Amino acid sequence: ANLMTPVHGSTLGIFRMGLAINMLIQNDKFSDVFRNFQTSTLVLPYAGLGFFLPLDRESGDWLLQINRISLYFLLFGLMTRGAAVVNWLSFTYLFSICESNHNNHYILLCHVTFLVCFIDMSWGSLDRELWLLRTRGRRRRKLAGATKLVRPPMTVPHWHL
Repeated sequence: ANLMTPVHGSTLGIFRMGLAINMLIQNDKFSDVFRNFQTSTLVLPYAGLGFFLPLDRESGDWLLQINRISLYFLLFGLMTRGAAVVNWLSFTYLFSICESNHNNHYILLCHVTFLVCFIDMSWGSLDRELWLLRTRGRRRRKLAGATKLVRPPMTVPHWHL
């Protein structure tokens, strides 16, 4: 019964923001990875993942920028689900290029970013605020200002945590 007790959505909203900040720091650590690939003579692919070849420096820097932009979108909650998918794909590719980047927390981040794609983390996001503005406007037009609109609290079940 405790697993189905609703908790406030702020838990996932704060987690979304913390994850985005953490991954922005990781993105900065990857900032020179493609420059290193150009000057290195050996790239150590993971077993079975040799098809993940490093991009040239310009394309790699472009991919890092895409990843960084998706993280800012995730941080502020703008197009949250799409930003989570782009972040998962780009970060997993960046991590999977070479085993010299191996850290256990990077593997954890790949798994967590995959799960974030399926979880509603819209509390405190611009997406939710824009949606509420649109629905309030529609309701006001329908009700012609007869009643005061109350914003319901967002809750998620414990098993999402």
